[in-house]
Amino acid sequence: MSIWVWVIFSGFDSDVYFCDKILADIMTSHAKVFGDLYVTMCILFIYNEDPMVDKYYSYIPYFIRFKQCIAVYLHSKDPKNTGREHLFNALKYCSAFPVISYWITPSTIFNLWIIAVAVNSIYSFYRDVAIDWKLSFFTPPGFKLCLGFEKSIAIILTFCFDLHVTRRWIWIFFKFESESAEINKDPYIPLHNTSS
Repeated sequence: MSIWVWVIFSGFDSDVYFCDKILADIMTSHAKVFGDLYVTMCILFIYNEDPMVDKYYSYIPYFIRFKQCIAVYLHSKDPKNTGREHLFNALKYCSAFPVISYWITPSTIFNLWIIAVAVNSIYSFYRDVAIDWKLSFFTPPGFKLCLGFEKSIAIILTFCFDLHVTRRWIWIFFKFESESAEINKDPYIPLHNTSS
């Protein structure tokens, strides 16, 4: 637990290692899971929840990664060229804050949430694909696969394995849907009553 306190509350003068970046990126991918875990624990053990605390749990991974980007920028030797990339990367994680903040009620704020989601999704996609993963979709001559594969069969097998892993992951949604349809033989269940 002390490592997390150090990561969250340490200053910007601490070094950011690759393993810390990867862990924080994994946490941002699971930010919604952290919020849902809080709600689940409240339902199971406390029987009460505060919806605002759910949002704070979702903020933590993005805040950690944002802080790491700023720390790397402050330590960069060339702040005008390569250092700027870290600021743009920090902007990617910062753009998630309005998405989490505006998801309060489906009213006029919902329209702001839609705009925030669109900006965050488009900018994050561009940063991930073009900058972080260095795939050149956005520059000529186009996509270049330079991952060190010497034979195309290795690439094909790798993508087949990835598809298999995706299939093994996504089956649970279809299984739950199938089981739910089997238990609830009535096909006309309105969506607003599914939470009961």
